[in-house]
Amino acid sequence: MDWNIVENCLKEYIGQCAEITETSDVVYIGADFPDKFAHSKDTKELRGANMYAKANSSGIIKEMIEIATNKTFAENYAQKHNTDAKFGWYR
Repeated sequence: MDWNIVENCLKEYIGQCAEITETSDVVYIGADFPDKFAHSKDTKELRGANMYAKANSSGIIKEMIEIATNKTFAENYAQKHNTDAKFGWYR
């Protein structure tokens, strides 16, 4: 899988917002999203059908955000989030 192609596809979403229908929460798609989606630690570990499912989902990111359900919150203690998303959002 060439994740660079997936990353380039996701760049069209930068700066856009999507509203979760169930909760009316607005999700901002930041400039760092394409790189994190395509080159994350979890992405590198994907194989087979799961890898292709993630790659194919890149074309419908906004739609997936809109139909998200069962909102939950989990604290993310990763050091990298101390500046870019320490309050759960980034803009």
